[in-house]
Amino acid sequence: MDADWDELSRQLLPPPGGQSVPTVVTALAFDSSQELLWAGNGYGRVTSFYANNLQKYTSFRAHPPSEGAVHQLLFNEKGVIALGARGVHMALRRGPPVWPHISAEDMRDLRCMSFTSKATSEILVAGVQDTVFVIDTNKGEIVKRIPTSHHYIKMKKGRYICAATTDGNVHILDPVKFNIIHKWRAHSAFINDMDVQQDFVVTCGTSLKQPAATYMLDPFVMVFDLKNLATMPPIPFPPLAAYVRMHPRMLTTGIVASQGGQMHVVDLLNPNTSNPTEWPDEEVPPPHIDWTENTPLNSIALYQSVEISFSKYGVDDFDFGFYNMTRYAGLENHIANSYANSLLQVLHFTPLARKTIQGIPSVLTLNVPVAEHRDNELEQRMLWANPGWLPEEIGIIVDNGSFFCYQGEDLKLHLQRGVHNIQVYSLIGLSVNIESGSPQKSHLGALSPGSVDTGSNHKPHLVAMVNVAHAEPSPPGDSQWHLFNDFSVKPVSAAEALTFNARWKMPSVLVYQLKTANNNLDTEWVKNIDTSVLHIDFKPDATEHPYRTLDPITERPGPETTVALDTEFVLAKQSEVEMKSDGVREVIRPNFHALARVSIVRGEGEDEGLAFIDDWIQVREPVIDYLHSYSGIKPDDLDPRNSKHCLVSLKVAYKRLWVLLNLGCKFIGHGLKGDFRVINIQVPKAQIIDTIDLFYQKNYRRKLSLKFLAWYLLKEGIQVDTHDSIEDARIALKLYKKFLEFDDAGITKMMLNEIYRAGDSVGWKPPGSNTAASEQQAAVQRSPTPISEAPSTPVKESNAN
Repeated sequence: MDADWDELSRQLLPPPGGQSVPTVVTALAFDSSQELLWAGNGYGRVTSFYANNLQKYTSFRAHPPSEGAVHQLLFNEKGVIALGARGVHMALRRGPPVWPHISAEDMRDLRCMSFTSKATSEILVAGVQDTVFVIDTNKGEIVKRIPTSHHYIKMKKGRYICAATTDGNVHILDPVKFNIIHKWRAHSAFINDMDVQQDFVVTCGTSLKQPAATYMLDPFVMVFDLKNLATMPPIPFPPLAAYVRMHPRMLTTGIVASQGGQMHVVDLLNPNTSNPTEWPDEEVPPPHIDWTENTPLNSIALYQSVEISFSKYGVDDFDFGFYNMTRYAGLENHIANSYANSLLQVLHFTPLARKTIQGIPSVLTLNVPVAEHRDNELEQRMLWANPGWLPEEIGIIVDNGSFFCYQGEDLKLHLQRGVHNIQVYSLIGLSVNIESGSPQKSHLGALSPGSVDTGSNHKPHLVAMVNVAHAEPSPPGDSQWHLFNDFSVKPVSAAEALTFNARWKMPSVLVYQLKTANNNLDTEWVKNIDTSVLHIDFKPDATEHPYRTLDPITERPGPETTVALDTEFVLAKQSEVEMKSDGVREVIRPNFHALARVSIVRGEGEDEGLAFIDDWIQVREPVIDYLHSYSGIKPDDLDPRNSKHCLVSLKVAYKRLWVLLNLGCKFIGHGLKGDFRVINIQVPKAQIIDTIDLFYQKNYRRKLSLKFLAWYLLKEGIQVDTHDSIEDARIALKLYKKFLEFDDAGITKMMLNEIYRAGDSVGWKPPGSNTAASEQQAAVQRSPTPISEAPSTPVKESNAN
């Protein structure tokens, strides 16, 4: 192998359960679709951990302790399946069971399970017993019992189901009929570990050594070719092979490990070219942390910088909902000027900052001073680290040109006396500098020998601490501090928000607002919005109009107004891709698409379906690809010298959308969440009616395209030669009306089942659809990022346009 293999991180695995002492892990598996590591213990408990820092995600009891250990874990889109000795349990990744625990009298010593030819909807369960079970994972029922004379301890699925027996054999089973196709003698005693990938089976096991009559691990890995049902040359491994796994992407690459931790990366087709992995010296375990109310939350990486994992779809399939389970919007950090995210969040929750300030300052924005000399800076940092140094309320008196500031008991005393005209300000929020990384170590090393944070390798960044209670319509009574770390938003206590650390956490900007203005939200401005931009025809001299602007007297949009929207984009910047040593392509910067066309049609009334906006945007960035087969846009369409369309500036197009948004209009469309993300505009969930979600069957991992739904439900063919955003908006409107018909008749679920059955039969495309156009369309998918209602973890979905 030419690639270098290094250890990325090493973590102590937390106890996988509620036991008073750590327990032995009896089952360990990576989630097949989400960034979770799952572990089962000897008491029937299953626990999941997130990311490489092993942050605990969920923990639940899969089996009673009397049933013994968890032997194996499997995953599908619904949840996790745990196998115990006498039962099978399936639960959501959040913990609640999917169906009741399955157990039976003839389940005595179950050891292994595998999915069958029916994908993840059916499992085959076996063990050291005379009965094999077939279980429907959708219904949670045993659908078949198969008598057997063979006892199985491990089971994996590739081209066939491969089952390891107690006597060192591997049986190749038909995934449909479950009969034995072939028997392979892998090891003379028993099989210790087995893995299957595509056409290969790899095993490591033991042999009985004489004259001591003891079992000893074999110094090789056995390989079997499933395609030809033939044994391949074994792979030597002198340290004695204890564990073996196939690489998830490199189909002919295996990883072998000994009981002592030595690892080899091997090529199955060239067994003599193996590279032992060089391991670093063993790390000293981190010191024990005594948790108290004052323990800084950086110990669990709450403040670490968060980054978006880009895929070929950009950010569309990144699950932002996992990082933000609140009702407040986070801000993405991969776009220009995102360094200002923290200050924008603080000002957003400062209502008076949105008004014209006159007279006595209503909002105080204070920069925390930075000392010129290092000694003074250390002294300042130590002052900020004192508990209670930053007050949540201050009082200001201006007397004869002098400025006096009070807090705490002094402020209460002045308020009680009432002698001076004192203005009381509330702390709305602050921008906080998180200093994590090597520069901090050298700069602050003089604080104390043990004061430098050596456990963090994250770059310095800014976060916002905001007391959102002051921006609520009515006072909630208690403070509601939240941490806004770009797109990660989490509630925190007031003590955590206002406690600083001289080593890594220091305030940068403070924002105070007059206390009398708290919870005094101005909603009258909506009534005074200038809507004239909606009634202007920017192409009055056109010979043909595919639209008619709104009548300023009879057509006034409001909260009860529904409109249908579709947008088109052009490619302005190509993505940057880095090729890793293992052949994996990593997207460093996603494609950047510029808004090129916005079409909005009326959603109701006599002119339902008639467009009132069809803006073609004059793109200022150099266009790399007009994506004509996807967008329907040609170079002349956006050229002011040649365009026959209503060509407007990006500012005008944004303002029209902004006016409709703030008037409370509801937007109907297909894949709108993705469109709004690319446009970079935040639209409340209550104002989005997305037909891609209305016609989505949750037990499928596929969302249906507008073209297919139009063909099946409306009997209309669209996007035949090119795309037209007005046509797409009208189709989305018709689909919404069709959904309302289904919902009113109470047949929505039945119709969704029929739609998905029809889609499966035609390959999810209308008969005769243009394959080339479909491929071009797939290159710039606009799939939505789900708005999560419950805890979730990042998952890659296959979404249609």
